[in-house]
Amino acid sequence: MSNSYFEIIRSGVNTTIQDRGRNHMYYVGITVSGAIDQRNYKLSNKLVGNNLDEAVIEFAYQGPLLKLKNGKINLSVTGDVLFKIIRKNSNIENGVCYKNYILEDEDQIDLISTKNTAYGYLSISGGLELEKTWNSYSINTKANVGPNNGKKYSIKDKIFIKNSDFKKTGQIIFGGYGPTAQHSYFQLLHQGTQDICADIIASKEDLKSLAYAQAITQAKILSDGADDLLKAQEKINGNIPLNLFLLNKIDAYTLGYLIATWEHRTYITAAMLQINPYDQYGVSAGKIYTKKYLQDNGA
Repeated sequence: MSNSYFEIIRSGVNTTIQDRGRNHMYYVGITVSGAIDQRNYKLSNKLVGNNLDEAVIEFAYQGPLLKLKNGKINLSVTGDVLFKIIRKNSNIENGVCYKNYILEDEDQIDLISTKNTAYGYLSISGGLELEKTWNSYSINTKANVGPNNGKKYSIKDKIFIKNSDFKKTGQIIFGGYGPTAQHSYFQLLHQGTQDICADIIASKEDLKSLAYAQAITQAKILSDGADDLLKAQEKINGNIPLNLFLLNKIDAYTLGYLIATWEHRTYITAAMLQINPYDQYGVSAGKIYTKKYLQDNGA
């Protein structure tokens, strides 16, 4: 079971789990289940990148107050809903429907009330940790069928959140910074989920250049983080181990010295870990099979 969950601080009037529903159970006396507002249900899943039939939290009129435990999630609220995000440092943000928000451990979302719609929907990227009953996650309170023993949620209940199969974004090996850098590279650096450390290299030959300014600012926000100029959904990780190399000039001697330093660091690290970083079996395997391919194909 997942370690991440919502603790229900206030349950709201009618808080349940819903999906597309089960409309094939009349023959055993089970009435139709599923989200009342199918459009907003599907939109909520679309906004967080889920399959359209993923389970969501449905609420009516007054919604629940939920506190996140043990995790970091991406969520969205659809419908016409008045809600607030309450950060663990007590900062309060007014929520906007059809937008994405990042919640971290001990943050809360207060779904105060629906306005011009009766029902609202809360979706979480990756979905909820639930078991299907008759091919659906929907709670049918009349038949007591579905998650939570077929009942609407109460105070102190827990709603568990799936552990994503894709928790770790890709490893970051090398990339550039400055006005020509790759956007995806910076996205991985600042909001990726892989543990990283970084080396930033810049020249002091032109202290007014954009490249030098980028090196200084990127080093600072990667290590220290930043939130004073950023909206909640723009928050970055920070606390990344980082080396900032400011070279007096770019020439063969300086670059050679830097490369030799890295080689020495590789050796020292390998000695501490008791591994051989200079073997090349993976490289050799590629060469052997490439050579065979060329021979077999007359190249």
